[in-house]
Amino acid sequence: MTEIDNNTVQQRFMHVISMHPTFGALIEPYVVDLTRNGDLSLTFRRVTTNTITEYDMELQPVDMELISIVDNYLEDNLVKHFCKDNIKPKDFFKTLSESELSTVVKPYVEKTLTKAFDVLYKNNIPLYFKGQKKDAIIEKPLEIVRDPAEVIFNFIRGRESTKYFLNIRHNGRSISLAYREAIFLTHKPCRLLIGSKIYRFTDEIDSKKLMPFFSKTHIDIPRRSEQKYFETFILNSIKNFRVDTEGFDVSEIHPEVKAVLKLENNWAGGPMLVLCFKYGERSFFLQDKSKSAVFLEVLPDNFSFINVIRNHEAEERLLQLIMETGLYNREGSLFVPPGYSDLPDYQSKKHYLYGWINAQSEFFAHHGIELLQDESNERFFTGKIYLDLKIENRKDWFDIYGVVRFGAFELPFTSLRNHILGGKREYVLPNGEIAIIPEEWFTKYQSILRFSEKQMERLKLKKHHFILLEGLNPQKEIGVKPLHEIIDFRKIKPYPVPEVNAILRPYQKEGFRWMNFLQENNLGGCLADDMGLGKTVQTLTLLLKFKNDKVLIEKEPEQGTPMQLSLFDNILAQPRPSRTSLLVMPLSLIHNWENEIRKFAPQLRAFKHTGINRIEYSAVFKEYDVILTTYGVVRKDIDMLKQFQFFYIILDESQAIKNPDSKIFRSICEINAKHRLVLTGTPIENSLTDLWSQMTFVNDGLLGSLSFFKDYFVTPIEKQRDETKQDELRKLIEPFILRRTKKVVAQDLPPVSTKIYYCEMTEEQQKIYDAHKSAIRNTILENIEKQGREKTNFVILSGLMKLRLIANHPALVEKETLTESGKFIEVINCIEKLMSENHKVLIFSSFVKHLDVFKQHFEKSNIRYSLLTGSSSDTKRKEIIEEFQNDTDIRIFLISLKAGGVGLNLTSADYVFILDPWWNPAAESQAINRTHRIGQDKNIFAYKFISRGSIEEKILKLQEDKMLLANDFVNNNNPFKDFSNEDIKKLFE
Repeated sequence: MTEIDNNTVQQRFMHVISMHPTFGALIEPYVVDLTRNGDLSLTFRRVTTNTITEYDMELQPVDMELISIVDNYLEDNLVKHFCKDNIKPKDFFKTLSESELSTVVKPYVEKTLTKAFDVLYKNNIPLYFKGQKKDAIIEKPLEIVRDPAEVIFNFIRGRESTKYFLNIRHNGRSISLAYREAIFLTHKPCRLLIGSKIYRFTDEIDSKKLMPFFSKTHIDIPRRSEQKYFETFILNSIKNFRVDTEGFDVSEIHPEVKAVLKLENNWAGGPMLVLCFKYGERSFFLQDKSKSAVFLEVLPDNFSFINVIRNHEAEERLLQLIMETGLYNREGSLFVPPGYSDLPDYQSKKHYLYGWINAQSEFFAHHGIELLQDESNERFFTGKIYLDLKIENRKDWFDIYGVVRFGAFELPFTSLRNHILGGKREYVLPNGEIAIIPEEWFTKYQSILRFSEKQMERLKLKKHHFILLEGLNPQKEIGVKPLHEIIDFRKIKPYPVPEVNAILRPYQKEGFRWMNFLQENNLGGCLADDMGLGKTVQTLTLLLKFKNDKVLIEKEPEQGTPMQLSLFDNILAQPRPSRTSLLVMPLSLIHNWENEIRKFAPQLRAFKHTGINRIEYSAVFKEYDVILTTYGVVRKDIDMLKQFQFFYIILDESQAIKNPDSKIFRSICEINAKHRLVLTGTPIENSLTDLWSQMTFVNDGLLGSLSFFKDYFVTPIEKQRDETKQDELRKLIEPFILRRTKKVVAQDLPPVSTKIYYCEMTEEQQKIYDAHKSAIRNTILENIEKQGREKTNFVILSGLMKLRLIANHPALVEKETLTESGKFIEVINCIEKLMSENHKVLIFSSFVKHLDVFKQHFEKSNIRYSLLTGSSSDTKRKEIIEEFQNDTDIRIFLISLKAGGVGLNLTSADYVFILDPWWNPAAESQAINRTHRIGQDKNIFAYKFISRGSIEEKILKLQEDKMLLANDFVNNNNPFKDFSNEDIKKLFE
């Protein structure tokens, strides 16, 4: 209330109850003029949010809040709220039917009025009564009774009728309604104005329950109607209100509450859990807020009620317990587990929900939470699902025994094999119930089931699939080695490294130990190190280890006689009988392997099974440690080779067997060997099928059949980029592929590594070379005899030059020939490997026309390259060098020795190919130093490509034997002065 002096007239702001002709009692704000005595005058005005500003009054914020609330039921505002048309209030109300008025408009007004009363109660704001429109405002404020009045329902059953009446009490005093004037301010919740007091009631009491008793003291129900009255009104009254009775019994019971989760099919949103609380035979849904349940027993000439009282505190404790599982209330009494709402369809939601129930079943049973299913045609197993696995380690495989328990049913795990492989989660139990196979089993066991062989009630899993057992119960994994023993080389036993004629680098020792570890476990592997990291020397170290092993050689028993040792039997530690291993490679690598064996492991007895005069019987193999042969020979001699039992079969450049439909792949797989190993820098050249061939060779069955591999891995990975399948494939092959890049092991490498790479000439190339060599030799010998040595030097140099060109490529001498060059083929193969590994390579040749052969190949193959020859200008030379240094797409630099001898800084390259050696090794050193310069942060690999059986081999020999002569040779006017005629002849032999 605020009073002001406005031109000598005092005014007061008041909240008033006035009577509206349509809506009844309303709270309205008024400004009232005061008399000179300070009393309320008959001059007053209803104010609104807009008109209150016309008065110079300082109102409290809560007063402004109330004005704003009650403005909502101003007639103009009601029209705006309920009607879009521009219509006057009196016309609007004429358009409303009685039903629309009572069910739409009046509830809105009452809701607004209830909100205003709440603000009044909360802030202790005085309220006055006015009455009709022209009535004066009563000076004295109304008394708002704060505590709700209590209503007691009374039922007295007599002989003729049942009497029903109400007792209303407040603070211990009875309030009579009969024949009193009263005004209902709101109907539900009920607020009642009696005299100058406003009473309010609990939410359960509405005006309809009080209204009959303003005109009478009680209501009589005759005997003929009482049963229905007892079954309905009295039963509901006992259930919801305080009741006093006479003439019939009402008993209260307090049974223990139990939580029940009922599975119900909601076809719109999937199956869900409905929570209710069970008291004996009576259940209450979560959203049911009633205090009790009442049961009526009709007796002979009487009635008896049982009132089951709910324990809301116990229900709240059960609700919190249930929600600890992750269940959340979706709406009403419906609950779903976490993640449920994100699932796309009914089927997935059903499987997810029942799987979740299986996982929580022990929790529910422990806490007495009951699970019920609706009466649909399908019945699901809702108990705990158990799987016991036992794994026994055999020599080359694992036996896996599994028992699955669904309640009282025990089934072999193999019974679920087809379901898990087929992605079917529903399994029908013997009693007709449907069990939902746990979702994680499809991830955890699908690969095991896919790659194992079912034998009755067990699974047989090959040893090389051991990685699939990762994550199973370690206490039951008898003999299963942890994954890290394969992958983490620091965990592999530090096997002693046999002595080889080389200082093995740390990563090479690790490679040897990794291969030895695989061998101990009867597993095959793929050594896939970068080109130049020493796959050959690691392999030879492995073979030396087995040659040097010692074993006990025991006396052999007579045939048919059990082995029985006596004190007199001679047991000696002797070298193990020869373990012959077969090394298969391209023909061009035979000579390289021969040289590597002589250089690093001369202890190994090696036999070369190649050429047209090779042996026809394999018995001789047992006298050797290593048999060197080619893929072509294996294809031709497979019937002989497969009769011999090899210790190891090792494939170098194993991508040669990448085509699973090829005869060489089938032939290689027929060879009998206890252990298998492949060497390659590029296990995958074109497709994942390349990988299947090589992995199948080293560990047969590792990747399943070819058709399975294509359908399950190749198509999803190559065409659909399926990352899950990529991870699964990677997991399968990871233990059996050891790949170190040059970058990873850089700290173990010397700054420069130089290697001689021997190349076999093709048969036609060899014929051309031999023909020219014979003619040149005859010409030289004839000239020496007729003209003497001094005048023959030019002829010698010319002959040497021609032979060097043919050793490179016959097309450099015979322009029209279509003959292939063995060196060209090998260089191109090496370049392709390096490009696949993102390396850069410098290719040096003494002959520009030799570089042109490579240039034509690169252009035909759309491979970018740089080219530098002596004819390049200084400006162009600088542009070419900068382009190669800075452009990551250019990986090949063709350089003539003359142009590349000085003034080049090519630190972006890390490989150097020297295509044709010459007398003076200083020229080769200068070529290598083009990339091994200040600023180089990579290790350099230099390869000298030598055509075997050509003049190039003799040049290398001279570089070794006559180094001083070689150093002076180029600047010597008479370079052959120290060569005897016999030396000259040897050059052309």
